[in-house]
Amino acid sequence: MGRKLFVSLVIAALAAAVAPMSVAAATTTYTGSFADGATYRIDVPSNWNGTLLLYSHGYVTPGSANPARDVGDGATGAYLLGAGYALAGSSYAHTGWALQEAIPDQIATLDAFNRLGLGTPSRTIAWGHSLGGMITAGLLQAHPDRFDAALPMCGVLAGGVAVWNEGLDSEFVIKQLLAPSSSLQLVRITNPGANFNLSE
Repeated sequence: MGRKLFVSLVIAALAAAVAPMSVAAATTTYTGSFADGATYRIDVPSNWNGTLLLYSHGYVTPGSANPARDVGDGATGAYLLGAGYALAGSSYAHTGWALQEAIPDQIATLDAFNRLGLGTPSRTIAWGHSLGGMITAGLLQAHPDRFDAALPMCGVLAGGVAVWNEGLDSEFVIKQLLAPSSSLQLVRITNPGANFNLSE
């Protein structure tokens, strides 16, 4: 009896694990680009529940690959698509601190969704991580009529200057406590390589 129960549990677990994959396989992906060079990606599952999630990705180091992303990681994407949520997001036109381009590119992604004729979302939720959290907050401030809710995760909501000043405050305190006589430069660094390798 115990062995049959174990086999039944294993089969049930496998079925639960495979079910989202089979639903995700019924997802239609739409891609495209905008005049500023940004690309977009939209994934719509066959069981779309009417909710569209607009994902704003975080900081991408200049020179790195910059594909359009509509979710932060594959496991979350598979879960959301399996639950019937449509996903959308753009690459932004540039890498780095791309705030100026991100907000219009994200709104253009919503417009692209509408042009595809997939139906009007019953609700649109903006979400994003890190720099994407800041962009999420900016989207709600600039275009409150386009969103029903937002989830800015680890967002730099105080703005870039405040965040970098906070980091500088921490560096100053650490230097004063641990190496007050060090010639390490925290601002107006004249020789970054030598400053980085400073060992005193």
